Order: sequence, then structure tokens, then C-alpha cells
Amino acid sequence: MYNIGKVTLLESDNMCLSIDHINSYVSNVDNADKLLKKLKLKGYAAAEQHVIVKQYSRQIYIKDPDGMEIDLIEWTDKQGFYNNLKIDKEEQK
Repeated sequence: MYNIGKVTLLESDNMCLSIDHINSYVSNVDNADKLLKKLKLKGYAAAEQHVIVKQYSRQIYIKDPDGMEIDLIEWTDKQGFYNNLKIDKEEQK
């Protein structure tokens, strides 16, 4: 898997690269809820769609008309996320 900017590419068995999903960031804690409400009103998100709360972020997953997953991320503790990645890498050694 390769992360290039806001696009994640997956390497398949035949060595071709494909886009797995696209992500973007919203700036503060209230924005994810407001954004999801707007997406629902415009028909881009299902009525039952909700903000997914994770340890370091709040996220919304939607699909574009071609089925490409779009991951909208609102960081609640971005530094904590990166610190956790460092710990995970050190534990793998």
C-alpha cells in the first residue's frame, strides 16, 4: 500500500496499482457533524449514515458515483495518532 498525498494506492498481485480510497480532512470537532448533515441533504450520504468515532479521529465514509470510497477525517488528536504509530513500529522490531 502506498500513500501519496490524499490518495491511497494498493499494489495487486499483477503489480498494477489501483486507488483504494481518497481522504480529506475537516478542521474542527463540529465540522464533521455539519458536513454530514449537508451531505445527507444533498443526497450524497444515506439518511442512516453517521460519524464514526475512533480513538484519534471522527470519520465519515461515503462513496462517489463510481463507487470510490471517500474518507473524510476530523482529527481529535492527530499528534496522539502519530505517536501511537511510532510505538507500534518500535514494538514490531
